[in-house]
Amino acid sequence: MKSPDVAVVGLPRERVLPEYPTGQAEAPNAVRSAASTLDFYDPEVGDPLEILTLVDEGNLRTFEPESEPEIFVVLGGDHSITPEIVQELTPRRLLWLDAHPDLRRSERHDGALRGCLEIVDEVFLVGVRCWSREEYDVFREHEHVVSVDHGDITEVIDDVDYVSLDLDVLDPSVVPGVTTPEPGGLPYRLCADILRWAGRKRAHLDVVELCPTVESHVSPVTAARLVGEYLKGVAER
Repeated sequence: MKSPDVAVVGLPRERVLPEYPTGQAEAPNAVRSAASTLDFYDPEVGDPLEILTLVDEGNLRTFEPESEPEIFVVLGGDHSITPEIVQELTPRRLLWLDAHPDLRRSERHDGALRGCLEIVDEVFLVGVRCWSREEYDVFREHEHVVSVDHGDITEVIDDVDYVSLDLDVLDPSVVPGVTTPEPGGLPYRLCADILRWAGRKRAHLDVVELCPTVESHVSPVTAARLVGEYLKGVAER
């Protein structure tokens, strides 16, 4: 039997912390529910859900999928899921779309990128606009971690084989239902274009930090739309 093009995996993991809202564990199903109400047809591409062979493995406790697709789309959950996935898939070049660098000494969401540094060869940060002193020191110590301006993203996208999308990279006016919103984020169209480019390059994707308990309509729909844009890129063979 032919392997699927794409496998969707939910990792509904959240670490309950008193300083942050809870509800990230509800995100995978919220994205699926939103997607079921949407059309993804594109006049230039067609419907990626009809073009691609896609399987949904449901929600798992750990990243141990049964299928062996060309590409994984993983729905979190908080950002602490990413090191586990990166450890399994061993990508070489990681695109980190996030308002935060997540370089703290922590196994929580705020240390997620730090948990990937010894696995990948290069990391490209896009959209980061909130640093701690600790994180900036770690950033300066690792030459393979590079902050990329929005206008330069096309120069690195060809080399990327994994994209981690924290939805707080977008402006909160676009996606209010996230765990740690930061003003001044990416506009929707730019983020959608980045994901479409990444889909063309067959990069794996995770989508994290959606918090439906904060806002349960616009944010899941936007997350589903962004996954749809990515799949359109994958379908553009």
